[in-house]
Amino acid sequence: MYQANGQSDQATDIYRYILSISPKNQEALIGLVNLAISNKNITEAKKYFADIKPTDHTDYIVLSARLAQLAGDNNQAIKLLKTAQWGLVQPQKNLTYLPINHPLSGEMQTYRYQNNRQKEQLNHIETLLADLRQKTSVSINSEVQFTRHSGESGLSQLTELKETVTLSLPLFDDVKLALNVSPSMMSSGKTPAENASLVGSGALTRANRRSLVESDLRNDLHADEINERAIQGLESSMMLKGDNFQFDFGHTNSDGVIVSLVGGAEWMLETSPNSRLTFGAERRAVTDSLLSYSGLIDSTTGRKWGAVTRNAVSTQYAWDDSQYGAYAKVAINKYIGTQVPNNQSIDLNTGTYIYGINKKDKSLKFGANVHYMGFDKNLNHYTLGQAGYFSPQRYIAISLPVSYEQTIDKLSLKLNSTLGYQSYSSNSADYYPTDKRYQAELKNYSQNDEYIDYIYEKSSEKGFSYSINFDTNYKVSPSSFIGANVSYNTFGNYNETKANIYFKYLFDNDILGK
Repeated sequence: MYQANGQSDQATDIYRYILSISPKNQEALIGLVNLAISNKNITEAKKYFADIKPTDHTDYIVLSARLAQLAGDNNQAIKLLKTAQWGLVQPQKNLTYLPINHPLSGEMQTYRYQNNRQKEQLNHIETLLADLRQKTSVSINSEVQFTRHSGESGLSQLTELKETVTLSLPLFDDVKLALNVSPSMMSSGKTPAENASLVGSGALTRANRRSLVESDLRNDLHADEINERAIQGLESSMMLKGDNFQFDFGHTNSDGVIVSLVGGAEWMLETSPNSRLTFGAERRAVTDSLLSYSGLIDSTTGRKWGAVTRNAVSTQYAWDDSQYGAYAKVAINKYIGTQVPNNQSIDLNTGTYIYGINKKDKSLKFGANVHYMGFDKNLNHYTLGQAGYFSPQRYIAISLPVSYEQTIDKLSLKLNSTLGYQSYSSNSADYYPTDKRYQAELKNYSQNDEYIDYIYEKSSEKGFSYSINFDTNYKVSPSSFIGANVSYNTFGNYNETKANIYFKYLFDNDILGK
């Protein structure tokens, strides 16, 4: 009971008490091995496993496989699991001579004589095999993703279509190398003349034109309309990933005005059987707008600006005992771009949740979350020196997330929904924070024209937010999967929609000669 409820310390004490009375009690030994494997304690697991009487029973073979996996011998674990699987599909009196790499190995077979216990064992074995295949098989993945940010055309609006092809290669038992290539297209639309003064040097162009005519003739004077801005190019990256670390390196779209190198490293430390500490350092492109992601060229001056990267260090603690969970993350960020001011921010995120359901095939969680951000500067605009990314001086969001997951035979479903309340405020900002001459010139124009602004006014907004995310994955065969994901989130006048579909194929190691 204690073990099933995640109370490993209490379960360990009970099993050890039983062994003090009956040193060869098989159930207690098996229970201690299971607990040691769950806690990733290889020494304890081997110690108690050595006293278990060897048998040809499925449970013993599966336990042997789990111990082999913990010891880092994934190939041996797969062989043992296939042996146990074949023994259930086609029972034999002597499992010693069963073909480990039989063609039916890995297939989920259902026969009329299988009882519920056998079906549970087959499902458990298939779950373990699926996890091991992900780690040890060469795989290829193809994903098509569509993203759209709402906003004003030519400014904050953004549409992206991307296809990513990933080749994943096992280097060691627990380390894989992933090579990614992503042809992509991004567009912010065209900027109408009435908004062109909000991009690049357009405010000065408009101010100059208005200054040359009488005041009663100025109403229809604007900067020139800007044609649609779009990029079509290639992103590529590589990732090295293990059980407790990952490292990646790549670049942004090759057709961007400015191409940025990006990457990151993460290291995870198991602090207890139920908790983990994660340290991260990364440099990521800011994808709020085309300006922040790849930069723009001002049509009047020819200046390039934007292409911001977020350079961050972070620490996260997470705890989950299968009944309750909690997490907290702190990140310190520095934003660096081309011809835009550097910016700094702090990001705090914490929350807790409780399981309403927590079973092998389904789970339901209810949570509460608090998120805080604070930036030094407001650079959420598109004139020269502004950077086009959300950067409030104070942002706080309180939300109530609910998540549900279920596996039905070969189909996996995930649904996440969040209802929250957000509030943010942004300080006023110069039109041209990196060019004192342009800023002074625009200010001079404003002295004689009340409709010329040289400072973006401070702003604030608060209200309810909502997000929903649906993910599904179907196992076409033991080596092929197809899935899709759709998400939508909204706050005030802003909304973001994402949709993707993907296909993944795992090459059989036997075919590859491994």
